[in-house]
Amino acid sequence: MSSYRQLPEEERLRQIGELLAVAALRFLDVRPNAPPPGQSDVPLAAIIHVWDLVDDEVEKQILRYLLLHVAAVPADMERALSLSGMTLTRRLAHLREVGLVTVSGKTRNALYSLASDVVRN
Repeated sequence: MSSYRQLPEEERLRQIGELLAVAALRFLDVRPNAPPPGQSDVPLAAIIHVWDLVDDEVEKQILRYLLLHVAAVPADMERALSLSGMTLTRRLAHLREVGLVTVSGKTRNALYSLASDVVRN
């Protein structure tokens, strides 16, 4: 195994990125009523993420975005996820139908967020 200092800068940055991604995923798995880390009898791999509840990749992206941003208007999601307005509208409607997303307001000022019972679990 080579020393960290001997690795090319690109490889060091890739490894740092992987560590940050793992840290972010672990951070997002923290739940208010969950036991402290290391004291749970449920393995980390068994925890279901909200985006695991849907099969559609676009809907998974929307759910991840809402988890990170708490709430968003459609225009922000369109730009951030590079989606057309119609695609986003259809996917948000489906996520509302299945109870994963809620909306307050109407039209362009509609504010979408994860349903409160989804966030609690």
